[in-house]
Amino acid sequence: MSIRFMYMKLQWKRACKNLPYFLVGAIVLAALLGTIAFSASKVLYGETAIGRITVGIVLPEDDKIAEKALAMLSSMESVKSICDFVYPGEEEGIKLLKKGELYALMLVPEGFVRDIIRGVNTPVTVVLPENPGMETMVLKELTDAGARTLSVAQAGIYGAGEFCQVYGLVDSIPEVEAALNRLYMKYALPREDYFRHYQVSAVGDVTMIEYYGISAMVLLLLLCGIPASSIVKPERQVIGQKLKLAGVGRGTMVMARILSVAFLLLLVLGMGYGIFLGMGILKFHWGHPWLMFMICMSASSMIVFAYEVAGSQMAGVMLVFLASVAMMFLAGGFIPAVFLPEGFVKLSAFLPASWLIEGMKGFLSEGTSMMVTGMLGMAVAGFYGASVIVRRQV
Repeated sequence: MSIRFMYMKLQWKRACKNLPYFLVGAIVLAALLGTIAFSASKVLYGETAIGRITVGIVLPEDDKIAEKALAMLSSMESVKSICDFVYPGEEEGIKLLKKGELYALMLVPEGFVRDIIRGVNTPVTVVLPENPGMETMVLKELTDAGARTLSVAQAGIYGAGEFCQVYGLVDSIPEVEAALNRLYMKYALPREDYFRHYQVSAVGDVTMIEYYGISAMVLLLLLCGIPASSIVKPERQVIGQKLKLAGVGRGTMVMARILSVAFLLLLVLGMGYGIFLGMGILKFHWGHPWLMFMICMSASSMIVFAYEVAGSQMAGVMLVFLASVAMMFLAGGFIPAVFLPEGFVKLSAFLPASWLIEGMKGFLSEGTSMMVTGMLGMAVAGFYGASVIVRRQV
C-alpha cells in the first residue's frame, strides 16, 4: 500500500473519529440558521405587501344610478382585490377618517353619473388623512389613474361633439355620444383582459422560503468548517517535514483534507436532502447525487484554503466565520441582491458563495446547468491549487 493512500486512509479515520462532535455542531448550526431563514422570509415579505384599503363613500340620497355604478366598480377584480367600501354619512365619514378607520373619503355629488354621460365635468371630492400611509398612497394612485382614464374618454366625446357641430350634424350629437359611451364602457369595464400578470419577486424564480432555505444551507455547509477544525487544522512543522520525507507531498496533504471535510459535508447535506425527500418538498433526480458531491467539494476546498491561509486552528475558525458571512452578504444570501448597491451585484457574480447558491437551486428542479457545475469545479481546482501554494509559503 502506497504511503499516499495510507495517509488519506488515516485522514478518513480521523474524520470518522471526530464525526459525533462534528454532527452535534452541525445540528446546532442547522437549527439556528433554519430559524433565522424562516424568520427572514416572513419579515421581508410577510403575507402581503399592504393591507386592505377601507374607503368611505358618501352618496347623494336616492341616486340609484350612482349606486349601480359603484356596485359595478366594486365588483371589478382590480378594485375588490384591495378595496373595501363603506357608505357613511358625510359627518360620520369625517370622524372615521380622523380616527384612522378610513384611508380616504369620497364625496360623490348629485347627478355625477348623468354628468359623465352628458360630458359635463363634475368632480368627485376625495378627502385624504393628514398623515397618509402606504394604503392611502396606493389609493391616490388608483384614483389618479381613474381620473386620467375618464379625462381621455371625455376628450373623445368633446371631440366628437365638436366634429358634429363643424359639419352641421348637431342633431346627431346625442346619438354619437351614446355610441361613444357604450364603446368606452365596453373597453373600460373588462380592463383586466388587457394586462398580462407577472409575479415579481426579489429572489427570482424561487419562493422566499426556498431562497432563504437555500442561503441557510449554503451558510451551514461553510460554517461546518468550524466543528471540522480539528480535522483540517495545520499539523506541526515537524510532522509536515516527516511526511514530506516519507513521500507525502503538499498536494496529497491538501487533497486528503479536502476529501475528509467533503465526506462530513456530504453527510450533512445528504441528511437534509433525505428529510426533504421524505416530506415531499424535493423530488429525486439522477443528477442530484453528482450535484451534491460537487457542492460539498467546493465548500470543502474553501474551508481547507481558509485554514491553510490562517496557519492555526483558532485563526482558521475566525477566518471561516468572517469569510462565510461576508460572502453570503455580498452574494445576496441575507438581503436579496436587488436591494444591494449595483457594485455589490456585479461583484456577487464572481463569488463562490453565489455559485453554491445557484447549485443548490438545482435540487428544486431536475438538476443544474453545466455552467454552474463547471464553476463549482473551477472553485475546487482554484482553491486546491491556492491551498498547495499557501502551504509551501507557511
